[in-house]
Amino acid sequence: MPNVSQAPMPDAETAAVLSQLTDETALLAYARMRAAAGDTTAAEAVCRTCLERRPDSREALLALGTLYEQTRRLAEALKLYDGAIAAAPDFAEAYRQRGAVKFRLNDRLGAFDDLKKALALRPDLGEAFDGLLSSGRQ
Repeated sequence: MPNVSQAPMPDAETAAVLSQLTDETALLAYARMRAAAGDTTAAEAVCRTCLERRPDSREALLALGTLYEQTRRLAEALKLYDGAIAAAPDFAEAYRQRGAVKFRLNDRLGAFDDLKKALALRPDLGEAFDGLLSSGRQ
């Protein structure tokens, strides 16, 4: 598992949510909502709290990796996706996300291998290649 440091201090609203909710799915939905609103500090605090509670949570590793990818912290995102795959070797979404990061880091062969693995696990992820190819054209 990647070394996940302690969660940043959450704001009052996030602290209240963290004290009331224990369901990881609900917490990660809240983290995604806060990230979409531009509050990446709160989103990170929630994801890290989930990982403190359950360090091998593939969903929390993926959520924090996605947040790091969105904020251009690609090396950190890559480590989190590695952790998600280590926790769940059949987690197609983690391979897809890791492949996208590898592509952005100019590791084209690594990206191809990850996307191929994602498609083998979930053939419906065909858009993984489309999204990757279109992102490379920008």
